[in-house]
Amino acid sequence: MHLGFPYLLLVAVLAVAPTIDLFPSLGWHDQQRVLQIMAFAVAILGLCQQAIRSRKAVLAGGIYLGLWLLWGLGWLCVLASFSLPWALTEFALWHGLWAVMLYMILALQDKPERLQVLFCLVAFVVAFLCIQFLASLLSAFLSGAKLYARALLDGFENLRWLGQFQTLSLPLLAGLVLMQTDPRWKRLSYVLLVIWWITVWLGETRGTWLSITTVLMVSVCLGPLGRRWGLVLGSAGALGFGFFIAIFYFLADWLGVPYEGRGPDALVYGSSGRIGMWLDAMEKAADFPWLGRGPMSYAGDFTFPFSHPHNALVQLVYEWGFPFALVVFVLLLIAAGHCASYLLKTRSSRDVTAYSVLMSLAALLVHSMVSGVVVMPYLQLWLAVLAGAAFSCVKLHDGAGAVGGRRLGAGVMGLMLTASLAVLVAVTVRDLPRLIDFEPRQNYGGDGPRFWSQGGIRLDDKTGLIDRGEYR
Repeated sequence: MHLGFPYLLLVAVLAVAPTIDLFPSLGWHDQQRVLQIMAFAVAILGLCQQAIRSRKAVLAGGIYLGLWLLWGLGWLCVLASFSLPWALTEFALWHGLWAVMLYMILALQDKPERLQVLFCLVAFVVAFLCIQFLASLLSAFLSGAKLYARALLDGFENLRWLGQFQTLSLPLLAGLVLMQTDPRWKRLSYVLLVIWWITVWLGETRGTWLSITTVLMVSVCLGPLGRRWGLVLGSAGALGFGFFIAIFYFLADWLGVPYEGRGPDALVYGSSGRIGMWLDAMEKAADFPWLGRGPMSYAGDFTFPFSHPHNALVQLVYEWGFPFALVVFVLLLIAAGHCASYLLKTRSSRDVTAYSVLMSLAALLVHSMVSGVVVMPYLQLWLAVLAGAAFSCVKLHDGAGAVGGRRLGAGVMGLMLTASLAVLVAVTVRDLPRLIDFEPRQNYGGDGPRFWSQGGIRLDDKTGLIDRGEYR
């Protein structure tokens, strides 16, 4: 298929990150961050390769200008931030994600068949994790010991992070089932989807249930293809729930290894403190409405027990200001309008790949309203990859030659992405030798992960403002 070396490298990073422990001395989150920076380097390499070969695929006018407006606003937010070094680090991180998105647009416009590789990649990772789960389940049943069922789920350090990956992978697996023409492969793909649903019910990740339920409800309104896709995903979910009940409530009890899960009151009722967290963050954001408190500043506030507010929009308002968040919201509305128009026109089976990518991205964005999708390294990479794939599928680029001002823009963008990669590499070289020596902040234990899994941006105890630059 002539996939191209950078594309294969990017796929390899996404495949290896949750399946192989490449850096045993690092924590899981820190390993993902290092691999993410490697992926940025690969994407920039791919962009350079594509720039030499052609000058197509400039983003469509309104979105292109909107992203440049965000870039300008972003610099103002960085310069006004409390912790300039870590604001620059966060800004560089988003530049890297921009590089991944742009590379995916170019790569998929050049060879649309590359999109199918993403489905195979997801199937590989899911199959790997499902085999681990089934092997652990069998071992637990044979041992006769008390069953801590959620400990059977491996591959991600935190079940919430696994739930985020489940959210993006379920729609793609449903699309994979519909794409198959061989009945044997279709049945095998469906079985994999059902087993993956069992892990969803077991993991008890409410964000996944919320996001998948949302896209299922939307798919019913999007014509015959949407209903077929929804039927595959919904029926597999129902079967997975049946098997989950049979295995963990009946078979486990019969074997004398009773299952202990959280009760319905903990799973259905309450927000686990999120609503209070959002209100608190918005109240403080009102003190700095125009440019926010600065990128990554939420992680440096002692009054918050976590380093992100579990809501992407609240995080944007708090850290980047109301104008920045408004521009992001408008751009998302424009893109969503294009995508909705495209989906309403889809009728044939050849559109399954594009439909599934758009549903996967939509589910992940819904999940980001209740979790830290936008701050987790592995999920950040997938957000960029899916966004690039969505832009390519819906043709949200004009394909025009990069001439005049756009040639200048391309040059500025190249320098900007290269400089951002240099910043991230410098931060990595500086911090990797001392990651294990970071001390947790007082009163809160270990911080929730943001850039690294440990440490926090130090605040001045008297003023409550961030000391410009120290990270410990």
